[in-house]
Amino acid sequence: PAEESESTILELKRNKTPFVLIDRYFPRIDTNYIVTDNYTGSYKATEHLIKQGYRRIGFIGFNIALNNYRERMNGFRDAMRKNKVRIDTDWIIQFDYRRRSFQLKENIRTLMSQKDPVRALLLANNNIGIETLIILNDLKIRVPQDIALVCFDDDPAFQLYNSPVTVISQKTDEIAEQCVETLFSGMGSPKPEFVKTLIEPELVIRKSCGNK
Repeated sequence: PAEESESTILELKRNKTPFVLIDRYFPRIDTNYIVTDNYTGSYKATEHLIKQGYRRIGFIGFNIALNNYRERMNGFRDAMRKNKVRIDTDWIIQFDYRRRSFQLKENIRTLMSQKDPVRALLLANNNIGIETLIILNDLKIRVPQDIALVCFDDDPAFQLYNSPVTVISQKTDEIAEQCVETLFSGMGSPKPEFVKTLIEPELVIRKSCGNK
């Protein structure tokens, strides 16, 4: 579901239309959902950077009120706190996705021009990841020599980069299979119980963190 689609979900419920939410869900609406555990994925990504020795770690995401992005931010913050790594608010960038190309380049330029620049970034999705790689290349900033990257969501382009990008990979096949099973199992029941499943994503380690 997209941002501000709660009314559509509620209408489906009123009409008793069988459905399963994927990718994200609405905590205030009781429905079937099978989604990625965004919190755990982000936590694992951040902890990987910390274990690689990074302490100046930033986060880049969209400034939108969607549950999955909020959970990715929370996972980042909690991993930093648990490992006693300082969170610098200047290194947390959330911007309007409609103007992302311009804003992202200016934000990265600012991050890297500081006296003590950020040394690692967690990127909230693969669109941000691809644009970040383009911008870093334009600015002649090297990965991982100048900055390490982990991206939430994989993309085939990430493996073509000079230093293939470490990612949090969502298990889309498993999510799809469970969605189909949930729909079919609920069709024959007059009042089926809602299925609420979080599927833990996989940390795929490549070369963008330096593998210290």
